[in-house]
Amino acid sequence: MIIASPEYNYGMSGVLKNALDWASRPYGKAKLTGKPVLTVTVSPASTGGVRAQIQLNETLTAIAALVVLRPSGDRQRLPEMTDGVFTDETARVPDRRRRRPDPRHRQDQAVIKQES
Repeated sequence: MIIASPEYNYGMSGVLKNALDWASRPYGKAKLTGKPVLTVTVSPASTGGVRAQIQLNETLTAIAALVVLRPSGDRQRLPEMTDGVFTDETARVPDRRRRRPDPRHRQDQAVIKQES
């Protein structure tokens, strides 16, 4: 999934935040959980929407979506795509299955219960 947003007052739009909050329910069963998501933000400022992208990525991480890591900023190029598939190494999705679940994180508690 690709989510694009302008930057409003140093952050993402309230409408987008509200939509993501609604999409994050019920906890642990959100449609974005475990799905790769690329975020694209823009701003007329010299930062190019980087502050909105930080907020957006934090929200998606809380939902347990797999945020596509890439360089951010207005002077960086977007990852290359061929036939709707990312072909650029900067767009690799980290394999979170290799990470051990941490019981201190709410999103990992469900994983720990399933493994038990």
